[in-house]
Amino acid sequence: MNWYLVVSSFAVTLITGFFIIAVLLKGARLGRNRTFCLFALSVGSWSFTHLMWQLATTEAEAIFWLRWLVVSSAFIPYTYLHFVSEVTGKAHRLLLPCGYVVASLVSLAGMYDLVFIGVEAQLTFPYWPIQGPIFPVYFGGFAIVVCYCFFLLIQQYLNASAKIKNQNKYLIIGTAIGFLGGGTNFPMWMGIPMPPIGHGLSVFYILGIGYSVIKYRLLDFNEMAIRISGIILASLILGLGFGAFVILVMNRAEAIDLSMHRLPLFLFFTLHSGLLILVAPTFSRWINRLLQSQFMPEKIQFRKALSELVNNVVIAPNTSHPLEEITAQLHDILAAGHVSIYARNELGEGYQRLSQYGNRDMPADISLIKVAPLTKLLAKHRFAIALEDNLVTENWTSRKTLKQLNADGINIQSNDLIQPILTAEAVYGFIIIGSSKNLASCGQLDFLLLDNLASRICLMLKAAELERTTNRMEKLVSIGTMAAGLSHELRNPLVSVRTLAGLLDRSPSSLSLNKDFGKIVSRDIQRISAIVESVAAFAQNSPPSLAPVDPESLLNEAQALFSSELIQHNIVLSVNCDPQAPLIKGNFDQLLQVLRNLLENAMHAISEWDGRPETGRITITCAPVKGLNSYQLEAVEIRIADNGMGMDNGFMQSIFDPFVTSRDTGLREASAGTGLGLAIVKKIIEQHSGRISVHSTPAAGTFFTLILPIAFDPKL
Repeated sequence: MNWYLVVSSFAVTLITGFFIIAVLLKGARLGRNRTFCLFALSVGSWSFTHLMWQLATTEAEAIFWLRWLVVSSAFIPYTYLHFVSEVTGKAHRLLLPCGYVVASLVSLAGMYDLVFIGVEAQLTFPYWPIQGPIFPVYFGGFAIVVCYCFFLLIQQYLNASAKIKNQNKYLIIGTAIGFLGGGTNFPMWMGIPMPPIGHGLSVFYILGIGYSVIKYRLLDFNEMAIRISGIILASLILGLGFGAFVILVMNRAEAIDLSMHRLPLFLFFTLHSGLLILVAPTFSRWINRLLQSQFMPEKIQFRKALSELVNNVVIAPNTSHPLEEITAQLHDILAAGHVSIYARNELGEGYQRLSQYGNRDMPADISLIKVAPLTKLLAKHRFAIALEDNLVTENWTSRKTLKQLNADGINIQSNDLIQPILTAEAVYGFIIIGSSKNLASCGQLDFLLLDNLASRICLMLKAAELERTTNRMEKLVSIGTMAAGLSHELRNPLVSVRTLAGLLDRSPSSLSLNKDFGKIVSRDIQRISAIVESVAAFAQNSPPSLAPVDPESLLNEAQALFSSELIQHNIVLSVNCDPQAPLIKGNFDQLLQVLRNLLENAMHAISEWDGRPETGRITITCAPVKGLNSYQLEAVEIRIADNGMGMDNGFMQSIFDPFVTSRDTGLREASAGTGLGLAIVKKIIEQHSGRISVHSTPAAGTFFTLILPIAFDPKL
């Protein structure tokens, strides 16, 4: 018996089992983890059969264990190839099945004395195998596949990021040392008198690979060790208690005729086993909590703080301030570099950043097309993901997703953790957590807490959305009722009153009313007339007549309308229209009304702001928008931006509601807003099958974005 091989085989078996338990406790949620378990199982089986072979005392016993050693070791290179394929993202759809077929055939050959034909004494080993006719296939497949895996890891290492390089470093070192050490078993199979002095290095199979898997987002090593220790300790205590009871019963057996008490004894042991089944899980959890409180107090505090944050999320109508507080608290609890929360915007054409906190500036809006690879991954896996993990869904890997997102200008990094905010239908939003120290290695409970937090946030956002929709519907109902009454009651009397005001202006001496009073009446009448016309326009439901509209002519016409006012208020209006922009399918007059309302708002936002810049600026840009096919135009985007006072997030959410205005409604002679201008704008755009969105920052300006369909047919 060679004690060196016995001890090293036992160590490999024990360590392999330790890492398999670690992965199973975490939950094999990634393909990489599942294939690691498969590889570790083949290594563990090989080391166990190697141990039993060395402990064999007869030739028949040695041959029995050698046959099973061949079976288990035949699968090692191919399960390792499977694991490396997951790590590197190589599919190997044909090579892997062929490899498993070869392993199965070699295993079958090992059972029929084709890999080895018997045993003989060599050096200090009494039962060393003699190679058979299939041994070259067995050894050659092993060597070729392992070298190929080594090549794949080095290739990825040379082209990977710093963190992936650190991860692959352990895999490469483990492969080199472990397989070279284990390979020293083969020379004596081939008649070369070289003892397997490197067999003990086989432990690096699992040490290097297992440490890499655990270190990089599988499970916190300390927590894993405590959980395993808790299970062992609970098992020992319960086992000792049960064993002491059995010894006590056996000692009493001499004085008791057990043959006369079999039924009571059977019932007693059944009851005792049932109690153990009930007590064991609770007792194990209690032991685990006790060990964690003693050896991992920081982890306990972190999870307690995260749990309190989840429980304190309140469903409130105004989501802006609660979300900012949640983001800041989550940033502190997770010790993260950055946290941002995104949700679908009201029009559903993209995701809007609701809040952010940290050292990174994320885009305010992300279109559905740009973020589609990420939402596809989130919808498929439905749990927090790290894009550096090799997640695969519908032939789209998470690493490819990361590359595509960065190419589209979305600043997501490889060590970010992304938690989806899900509804039953789709991905409603997501939380981006960057460089979190507390989540660098995390357990299943951490993911569950993040998922609960995302569910609470989703409920809060949905409740706020429902309330906004309800308020808007209530306003629409009230406007529809009052519009007809206002038009009927005020339009006809205004004709005679406006005539009287005109007579006062032409010949005030013939009437007792003075000229100043006539101007006041005329101004008030114009105000009333404007309200009536605005209400009537908003209540109008008849679809407009549509025809091809030249966007450049439309913008030039809008610019000409305000030329004198712009000079008066020291505002510069710039119009930039892409010559590639196609014709718009729309109504020229209504679209001109839209631009007039938006430009008036922009001028007022600048001219009525006490902190306005010396020179106000309004910029109008027009450009084509490309669809899923980058060569197919689908719409034209018109963007109107100003450097005025801006709006806060709370007011911006209701800006398209009727009778919502930030301007005075009569306190100043020239500053009067009906609160219907943007509501009319939104309605006109929707009647054109278009979309409108707004983004604003207090004291930093506002920009409106109009998306209008193009006129494919010139006859429209």
